[in-house]
Amino acid sequence: MTKPLYTCFATLCQELASSGQTEAQAEAWHILTHVTGANRTALLTQWRETLSRGTQRQLASILRQRKTGMPLAYILGKWWFCGHLIAIHKGVLIPRPETELLVSVAQTFIQKDTHIFELGVGSGAIPMALAMTQNIHYDGWDVSKRAIINAQENLAAYGQSQIRLHHQSFFAKTAYWRKSRHASGHILFVSNPPYIPPEDMSGLQAEVHYEPKKALVGGYAGLSFYKRLFTQCLRQSTPCHMVVEVGISQSGPLSALLEKYPNYAHTWHVDLADIPRVLAIFPTESITPLPHK
Repeated sequence: MTKPLYTCFATLCQELASSGQTEAQAEAWHILTHVTGANRTALLTQWRETLSRGTQRQLASILRQRKTGMPLAYILGKWWFCGHLIAIHKGVLIPRPETELLVSVAQTFIQKDTHIFELGVGSGAIPMALAMTQNIHYDGWDVSKRAIINAQENLAAYGQSQIRLHHQSFFAKTAYWRKSRHASGHILFVSNPPYIPPEDMSGLQAEVHYEPKKALVGGYAGLSFYKRLFTQCLRQSTPCHMVVEVGISQSGPLSALLEKYPNYAHTWHVDLADIPRVLAIFPTESITPLPHK
C-alpha cells in the first residue's frame, strides 16, 4: 500500500524519536531528500503525493539500519558540511558542527601566501571548505587509506585536485611539511585531532563506536596529539599559526601546556553552547586576528 509523503515523514519522526534520536525531525528530512532526490521546498509542494512501494522499502531499510545505531552519514553515504554535500565513507570520521567553527576561525588567518598543513585530513571536509572561498596552498596527512580515498573523491568532486594528500603519519621524520615550512611564507597548521580520553569512550553514544577509533581516541586525557603538535610545530625557528578543534573541558589543560611557549599567544572560540571548542595559536609579534563571530 502506497502512502502520502506527510504520513511517511510523520512515521519517520516517530520511529527515530522512539529509538533515541534527539534530532529525529532533522534526520527525517535528510532521509526523505535522499530517497526522493528532491529538496525540502519541493517535498512540501508534493506533501500529499504518494511514495512508490520501492521508495517506501528504501525508507524502511534506512530506518532499520539507523535503529542499530549506525550513523546516518554512513547509511546515506554523504553528509552536509559548511553548506556543501560531501561523500562520507564507512570507516572515516564524520565531520561535525564544531569542525565548521574550526574552518571559520582558520579563514581569519589565511593570507595570500599562506601554506596550510593539516594533521588528519579525514574526508577532506576542511580543505574542501577552505578552498571554496580562497586560493590556497594545502597539504593534508592521514594514516588511513580509506580517509585518503574519501578525501580524494570529495576534492575531485569540487575541482580541488591541487590540494596534496599524503598517506603517511604527520609526525613521520620524512613528512613533507618539515622541510617545506622553512621555504614557505605564512604557515598555518590546522587539525581536528583525536581528543577523546580512552576512559570516556564507553559513555558515548552507540553511533560514535562505528567511527574509527584512531580518529577519536587521543591518549591520556585526550591530550597526546596536542602535545606532539605543540612540541614539533611551535618549537621550530620558523614562526607559524595553528587552529585546532578541542574536546569539551580541554581548554584549561591546553592553556597550561601553551605556557611552555612564550613566543606564542592564543585565543579560544566557543560553540553555540558557549563551550570553547576551537583553539587559535599565533606568534606574539603578529597581529591578533579579529574575534570570530
